[in-house]
Amino acid sequence: MKLATLVDILNVTSIRPQRERRSTYATSPSNERRGIGRTRSRSANRLARDASSGKIIVYAIKGEPQWLNRKDPISYLSSPTIGGVDVGVEKRILGRTGFEVTVLGMGGVGAKPETVRRALGLGVNYIDTAPGYGNSEKNIGIGLEGASQSHYIATKLGGRPKPFDAQDKDMLRRSVDESLRLLKRDSIDILQIHEPDHPSIFDWWTDYDNFHGPVCEVLEELKEEKIIKFTGLAGTSSYELPHIMATGNYDVVLAAGNYNLVRQEFAISGLPEAKKQNMGIVIGAAFFKGLLARRDIPELENGARWLSPPRLEQFKKLYAFVDEIGLPLAEVALRWVISNPNVSTVLMGTESIEEVEQNVAAAEKGPLPPEILSGLKEIADMVPFRPHLEPHGFPIGQPYKGPKSK
Repeated sequence: MKLATLVDILNVTSIRPQRERRSTYATSPSNERRGIGRTRSRSANRLARDASSGKIIVYAIKGEPQWLNRKDPISYLSSPTIGGVDVGVEKRILGRTGFEVTVLGMGGVGAKPETVRRALGLGVNYIDTAPGYGNSEKNIGIGLEGASQSHYIATKLGGRPKPFDAQDKDMLRRSVDESLRLLKRDSIDILQIHEPDHPSIFDWWTDYDNFHGPVCEVLEELKEEKIIKFTGLAGTSSYELPHIMATGNYDVVLAAGNYNLVRQEFAISGLPEAKKQNMGIVIGAAFFKGLLARRDIPELENGARWLSPPRLEQFKKLYAFVDEIGLPLAEVALRWVISNPNVSTVLMGTESIEEVEQNVAAAEKGPLPPEILSGLKEIADMVPFRPHLEPHGFPIGQPYKGPKSK
């Protein structure tokens, strides 16, 4: 297909220089007053937006579109079809691994073989799982069986077999063997230490000053045996995890629950340390365990004992803002994360095909416009730090007796 023909298919009447491009979010009376409106084609927005990232540059010179690409424009544009147009999901380098991963990855919690196949068919090539995610490894292994598309798998150590002893090297090796069996693979691309920052969950270290323990020896042995290619950390803390990252021993970090629209403390120490170490950055729980994917949550509308007044006000402001810009809350939550160019990939839920398709469609739109990011920053700054004793996961619809700790 000739590139000019593709432009015709996209129904592009004009492709503006990047400095003249309007935002892509929905037109509303307030947006019109601010000079913001919707461009004609979502796919055209994608192509024009890539001009700023250098992936594909589209601009008009004497009425003719010019296409430039650091790589091969044809291979990029012949990637999976979304909405009938070949555009694909953006890819980024996963730190020092060198892996070129899609900016949207598959989260393993609740994964099913059919959702894995659908995500892979839509071009998603990064998959995260763990022994503690129920039948996740097994279902992913079934879903990937016979797949011709290239992909990368990251799994974890921790929680298997039971009772689990993080200091037992033989037990750790057996856990890896079981992962290989369930995933139907001979090797693992990335093996992560699960919850390395929470000794009350898994007591990994014998030397807590240098973060060293038997798991470190196991990881080195597995790399030497070419059973794993790279190592990583998968944690939930904002300030403890960066100290472990600073050892320089790990290639990838998965930060879960501390980098989303309302909780962003990982940006203070975690993101800078990851960048310093050239680690791939994977973001989990971008939807805050569903709280940023739906609106029918009474506690976030009316308040709850465990919800501080500033946090409640923050959610109300967020709801009003997404109503104003005319975008679904879940789409805003996902695109906010990928708006940070330092993030390699953000994990999505894979419990249903509909969920996968919606997330891929959102990711295909790319980063949010600066005007929206500015508004979201004001909302995030309302609660810059997690309020004291705020539950890590909000007990929506559950009995609440009080804080678990002081």
